Amino acid sequence: MLPVAYGAGIDTAITTVDMDTNSVDILSQYAIVGDSVEDIAVVLPSDAVKIKADMDGERRTCMFETSNVTTARCGSTKEGKHIFTIGYRTRHPVVNVERLIFKFTEHLPFKAAEHTFLLKLPVGYVVSSEEGKDPTFFLNPTPAEVLSDGQRILISWKNEDISQFSASAITQSIRGFNWLFISLGIIVAALAGAGTTWYVLHRKKKKEDRKTRKEAKEEAKKEVKKELVPQFIEHERMVVDILSKTEGHETWQKQLLLETKFSKAKLSRIIKNLEQRGVVKKTVYGNTNKISLKK
Repeated sequence: MLPVAYGAGIDTAITTVDMDTNSVDILSQYAIVGDSVEDIAVVLPSDAVKIKADMDGERRTCMFETSNVTTARCGSTKEGKHIFTIGYRTRHPVVNVERLIFKFTEHLPFKAAEHTFLLKLPVGYVVSSEEGKDPTFFLNPTPAEVLSDGQRILISWKNEDISQFSASAITQSIRGFNWLFISLGIIVAALAGAGTTWYVLHRKKKKEDRKTRKEAKEEAKKEVKKELVPQFIEHERMVVDILSKTEGHETWQKQLLLETKFSKAKLSRIIKNLEQRGVVKKTVYGNTNKISLKK
C-alpha cells in the first residue's frame, strides 16, 4: 500500500493492450488513493482516437493538449480510493514490416505501488525467436508470464513502485508458410514426370502417405497447443478453479468476492475478461450476479 503521506498515488494499476496487425486498443485502470485533490493528466500517443475516461463508472470529460504526444486532462482526483479508467486506440506502437513489432511506453498519472501490463498478441501470432539470440531481443523486459487463452498469446509484466513502463515485442505469424501447398506441388511435379502405369499403381499409396503426413501435422498442432497451457493468468485461474469445484460449476459473485478476497472492481474486471472469452457466463439476479462456467 502507498504511504499516507503521499498526496495522491496509484494503489494498483492494470493496463491491457489488445493488439492487431495495424493498431492497438489500450485500456488502463488505476485505483487512485490519496488524502488530497490532484489533477489527473494522462500522456497518450499523438494519434490516439476513441478516447474514453471515467471515474468510478461516471464518464469524465477530458481536455487535450497535443504536441509530440497528447496529454489528456481528465479533471481531478477525490479523497479516498477511486477507480479511474481510460481507454483509446492508437497505431503508434505497431510496426508491420517483415515481422509485427510492438513498442510502447506507458506514462502513469501517478506513481503506482503495483503495476500489471498485459499484452494480447493478434490471433495466429507468436513471439519470434532465433537460435543464438538473446530472448530479450524479441521480448523486453523479461515478462512475468507468457500464456494462452486458447486463441491468443498473453504476455504479462508485473512491477512495483513505478511511474513509467516500457515494453517491446517482436512477433511473427505462424501462418507464414503453406507447407501443405508446397508438398502438394512437389507431389504433382513428381507424378507429371512419371509414366501412366506407375501413376496407377502408386496413386493409392501416395494418397495414404499424404493422409499420414496431414495427420502428423494435426497431432503436432495439438502438441503445440498443449504446451501453451495454462490458459489463464493467475487471478483468472483462481476464479475458474473455484467455479470448477462448486456444485453445478456456478456460484454467486458475492461468494467469489469472499473466497478470492479481491476488490469488487478487480473481480468484476476478471469476470468481464473471462466472459468476453467465452469461459464464464454472468446471469443478473437483482443486485447480484450468478457466475457459471460455460460447458
